[in-house]
Amino acid sequence: DYIEAHPNAKILLYQNGCSFGCGKAKRKCADIARGKYFAFLDPDDVIALDAVEKLVGIHEKCDGYSIVYSTHYLCDEKLKVKSVSTWAGKIPEGDSNLTSKTGHVSAFALCKKSCYDQTTGINPEYVVAEDQDMYFKLEETAPVCFYNEPLYYYRKHDHNMSYDDDKEARNAYWLMRCKEAAYLRRKQLFPNIPNI
Repeated sequence: DYIEAHPNAKILLYQNGCSFGCGKAKRKCADIARGKYFAFLDPDDVIALDAVEKLVGIHEKCDGYSIVYSTHYLCDEKLKVKSVSTWAGKIPEGDSNLTSKTGHVSAFALCKKSCYDQTTGINPEYVVAEDQDMYFKLEETAPVCFYNEPLYYYRKHDHNMSYDDDKEARNAYWLMRCKEAAYLRRKQLFPNIPNI
C-alpha cells in the first residue's frame, strides 16, 4: 500500500512464498541489493531517523570501509530505552571482530555492497548468527569503522531470535559454527587478519 501511494519512492518489494528462515532471507536481500550500501533492520526493531544519513556520510568521507556501524539502545517490548549496549563498540587496534573482547560489530551496520560481493555471501544455513557471519566476511575485505552513537533501538522481548533464553543452546551452536568458519577461512586465506 505504501509503495502504491508513493510511486516516486525508490522502494522495491520482494516477497518469498513462504518463510525460508533468517539466513536465506538475508542472503537473498544482500544478493539482490542494487545500491552502493545496504543494511538490515529486523522487523521488531527501529532505527533513528538520521541513522542511514550519518553512516553513509562516514562511508562517503572514507571510501575504505567495508562496514560502518553504530552502537545501539537496548529497549523493552514497548521500545522504552533501558540502556546502551556494552557489547557493540570500537574494535581495539590489533584485534578483529572475531578476536575482540571489548568491542564488536553489532545491530545497525551499513555494509558496502562491493565488499559484500567479494565474499561468498551470508551462509543461508544459519538460523541465527547470520549477521555475524556477514560481519566476519566483510571484515576480511576491508576495515570496519565504529560510530559511537546509538542509532538502533533493539527491542528485547519474549520472542527474540537472539535473546530467547529457551534457545540459548541453539544460538550458541550457530555462533560457534560461524566463528569456526571464520577461523578456518582466515587460517587458509587471510593470515594477516587477527584470528582466534
